[in-house]
Formats: sequence, C-alpha cells, structure tokens
Amino acid sequence: MLAVALIAHRTPLYGVETDLLGDYAPAARELLHGVVRPERFEFHGPGYPALLAVASPLAGGDPWIAARILNVVAAAIAAWCAYRLTQRFLGAPVAVATVLALLAMPVFVRATIEAATDMPSLALSFAATWLALAAARGRGLLLAGLLAGFAYLTRDNALFLVPAAAVAIAARPGRGRAALAYGAGWVLPVAAWIATQLAVSGHPFANKNHLNLAFEIYGGGMAWDRFWIETGAAFHSFLDVVRFDPARFAAHVGANLATRWLDDARRLMPVWIGALALPGLAVTWWRRPGWAAFLAPPALCYAVLCFVFYSPRFFLFLLPFYLSGACALLIGAEPQGAIRPPEWLRRVGPWAAAALIAVSAVAAARENRALLADAPDEVRAGGEALRRIARPGDAVLARKPHVAWFAGMDYVAVPYADAFTDFLDAVHATRARYLFVSPIEMRLQPQLSVLEDPDVHVPGLEPIAWRGDDPRHGFAIYRLVPSTATAAVVDESLLVAIRRFAARRPGEPWPATYLGGQLVTMGRFREALAPLAEAARLSPGDALVARFQAIASFETGDLETAGAAAERALQLTGAGASWEEGYLGHVRLAQGRLDEARAHLMRAMRAAPGAARYAEEFRVADSLARARGPTPRR
Repeated sequence: MLAVALIAHRTPLYGVETDLLGDYAPAARELLHGVVRPERFEFHGPGYPALLAVASPLAGGDPWIAARILNVVAAAIAAWCAYRLTQRFLGAPVAVATVLALLAMPVFVRATIEAATDMPSLALSFAATWLALAAARGRGLLLAGLLAGFAYLTRDNALFLVPAAAVAIAARPGRGRAALAYGAGWVLPVAAWIATQLAVSGHPFANKNHLNLAFEIYGGGMAWDRFWIETGAAFHSFLDVVRFDPARFAAHVGANLATRWLDDARRLMPVWIGALALPGLAVTWWRRPGWAAFLAPPALCYAVLCFVFYSPRFFLFLLPFYLSGACALLIGAEPQGAIRPPEWLRRVGPWAAAALIAVSAVAAARENRALLADAPDEVRAGGEALRRIARPGDAVLARKPHVAWFAGMDYVAVPYADAFTDFLDAVHATRARYLFVSPIEMRLQPQLSVLEDPDVHVPGLEPIAWRGDDPRHGFAIYRLVPSTATAAVVDESLLVAIRRFAARRPGEPWPATYLGGQLVTMGRFREALAPLAEAARLSPGDALVARFQAIASFETGDLETAGAAAERALQLTGAGASWEEGYLGHVRLAQGRLDEARAHLMRAMRAAPGAARYAEEFRVADSLARARGPTPRR
C-alpha cells in the first residue's frame, strides 16, 4: 500500500487532498516558522498541520510526500489498534478476520491513499480508545486523554471519545483518579490551542463548523459552493442553526439517527458484508462481559456524526466495529456469548468470511485503480507551464489549489458569478495574474467552458497556454490584463466566442444551452428562444434549459409559457429547490395567482434561508392576497 501511495499516486486528487494543498500543507509550513493564521483553521484544529510539520522534514521538506507516508503509518496503527480492541472483546480469530476485512474495504484503502485528516484522525481515535479500555495505570490513561485531545484537534467530531472513555473508566476501580488522569491528558493540548486562538483571533472557538451542520439540515441537495454563497451568511453559530427552524432540525437529526446505519451498510462497506454487520453485532455482543465499554465508542461516534452530512470517510471509526459483528457471526466469538450461531453456520462461516473478504479486496483494487487512473493530470501540466512564465509572488485563479501547488505560485479561489461580465469584474478585483480553466472549473461554472477553445479573445483575458488533446484533462491558461472595454463590448465578444463554440459542436445540447443563456444574460430574450428550443429538444431533462426558457418567456410577456417552463424546471430539479420554487412564485405573482405565489415563495425561503428576494416577493404576494380577501369558492 505504501508503494501505491508513493508511486502510483503522483497527482493529488480533487477530494480531501484539496484541503491538504489549500490549507493543511501551508498551515504546516507556517507552524514550522511559529506562525498561526486564524483563516487556516476555520474548519479544523491544528492537529493535522502539526503532524505534517513534524513529518515534513523527514520527507525532505515536501509536505505532499510526508502526508502520503503519514497516511500509511496511520493506517497501520489504526489496523493494529482495531485488532487489539476486537481481540479483547471477541477473541483472536475474529480480530484477525476483522483486520483482514478492514484492509480489504474500498473506503479504508481509499482513505489510506488519499492524504488528509481521515486516516491520522482514525489512528489517534483508535489508539485513544484502546488505551482508555486497556490501560492499567494512570500514565496509560494520561496518554489516552492526550491522544483523544489531539484527535479532537485533528477532527472536531472526535469529541465523542471523552464520554466514551467515561463509560470505560466508570466500570473500573479507582475511577476518580483514572478520570483525573484522562482529563488532564485531554485538557493539555486542547487548552493550549484555546489559549493560542484567544491570542491570535480573540475567540476561544474561532471556527465555522456550524456551516457544515447548517448544510446538512437546510442544504436540501444544494451544492456546497452554492449553499456557501447564498445561505451561509444566515448562520453565525451552532445556536443559529438550531433556532432557525427547531422542528425541522429535530426531525432531520432524528431521521439521521434512525437511518444512517442503512447508508453504512451499503456505502461504508460492500453490501454483502454490510448486510451481516448489524445482525452480527446483535447476536455476538449480547450480554457479553464488558459490552457497554466496547459499545460506547461506536454508538457515541454514530450519534455525533448524525449531525453532519453523510460521507463514508466520516464513518471510518465505525468500520472495524461493524466488521467485527459480521466476522463474529460467521466465525464465532470467543468465548461464546448468550446467543450462539447454529452449528452449520460455524462450519461454513470461516469459508464464507474468507470469500467475502476476497471479493471485497477485488472491489477495493478495482475502485481505487479507477480513482488513480482519473487523477487530474492537467493540473501538473498546467502548473509546469505556469512555472516557466510566472514571476515570484504571482497568483493563479483556479477552482482548486492543485495547479498553484505545482506552479509554486500563490493560490486564489476562482470567484463565482452567474454572468460572465460579473465573473470578469470579480477576477480582475483579485490579486491574481493568471486564470486556469480546466474541467473542474467548468463543472462549477459551465459558462467558462467557452474558454477551453483555442484562440478565444475576450477583453481582459490574454490566452497564453492551451491543451486539448484529451477533453477530460484539457486546460487553458489566461493572463489577466487591464481592459477599458464596456460590459456591452465584453458581452458581444463573448457571444462571438460562444457562437463559434456552438458551431464546433453541432448536436450537443450544452453549446445550444450556453448560447441561449448568454442571449438571456444580454437581454436579447426573443432571440434566445430558438437556441433554447433546440437545447430542450436535445436534452429534455435539463432543468437549466427550462430555467432559461422560463426567464426568456417571462421577459417577452408570455406568462403562460414562462409558468409551464418554471414548472418543468421544478419537476426536473425536485420539489423544494430554491431557485425553481422562487421563480415559479415570481411568475405566479405576475399572473395574479397569489395563493400559489405565496406557497412557492415560502418553500423557496425555507430552501434558501437568507435569500432576501424571496422574502420580499412573499411579502408583496401576502399583502396583495390579504387586500383581496379570501378567494371565492367555485
């Protein structure tokens, strides 16, 4: 696995390694120089950057190599601790099978390869859990608390380790001194970080993790970037998230508590093992000595994670516990519990366990080979091109920090804007000198796709590098140059580029959509109807086309067609989508269908808290409806 992590995995991926390059590695370098910048720690503590700071000198000063080595070492520690925990509770045969299954799980292999907080956090959490259960003296419990505190500074959700340890400590003699030792160990790193935060930011808990909670409760399927832009400003604390809609909050968390195990059974593990996990836990853990101390860590971890959006990597801590249940069901725990598997299962179980683990290993190899094969190699090529022309201190705009990493340049996040002219204004307002456009940028902002063609000339952007031999890994680099062109001139030049873009791709739906959308943006609504009709014919299931058709029809005075298009967009996107609900409410308000307008605008406000335009139109519709009085029945 070390060879895969170091040799096959040459280009950082766009998942968790975005945070590695954008936050953790720069923070580690700053920590080595005694610098703490609060903006580096808005969503995490200093635990992982501190580990990187220690490991980087051992890897020749390269945080990317250090992170990959650290991941493999952490995976080995996590597997060893999982073995010791399972052996203590269910016996050595089940422990061996559990660790073999763990190493064959696709999500565990991916977390070992992708370098970020997941695997180091898992190793720290499992080591802390093992010591809390097994330590015989105060020094062991002090170390357990220290590791738990450091795990909390690596990932906030590791706070569950403290009450889990309390369950184990409560069942042992001398629990008062044991609790003091554990607590002292935990407080030591946490108090040091709180003091540091007070010194550098003036706040003891200066982070924005409440936005992750808000996204889970109120995101409604919205992309994170969009949620951050439209809704994030409405929430400033965890209390804001709860009191915005307490009933919705309670219902959502309750549903997560009741159903997240189903996601685990099919996403955290292959379903052929996941289906056995809970039955195995129920059968083999029942009335087994020490079950409360063994159950507390996964149960509390599960409860804490029900407050955040689901991602299998968040639930890695639960994986060995689930696997121990499945393996114990098939192999048989030692000693036997109150409920014993039937004799036939004990005979065939070990063979079945071996077969399921082998199939899982094949799946893990296939999935992670495909993952590495699709690495964004364009960022390496683009970074090398920029390195040859950039000056010291230059910055590059991109969706992810990868190209800046390979270029040795400063990274600036590409701004989001619906209109291209607004986008140009935003990029020129940054301190960046270059713009990098690749598939990931176009995925967030499809209007940038016109820039992937060669020889595109838009005022303010000078093309300097381009690669189009592989559409999946192409890129274009532009230098930002001063321009006095008006918005109208920019729009006209962009329209020329889009027409050429569409002409080169006949029969493809997106170019027609893009052309129609640009005409809508320019206010040429009647001219936009023809390309949008072609786009709808080519891609009848595209909600974006329906949105543009709704706007164009509304602005040309055809309210019936606008309403039908807005309804179609809502059907395609799903009930509760903020823009679709809001625009349909906007159309119904113009039609005088006030009750419908209020209903749609209310749903839009619920889907996008803080979007003032929906609230304003709702007040207008409500005021008109009240003035008109009840609608007479027919």
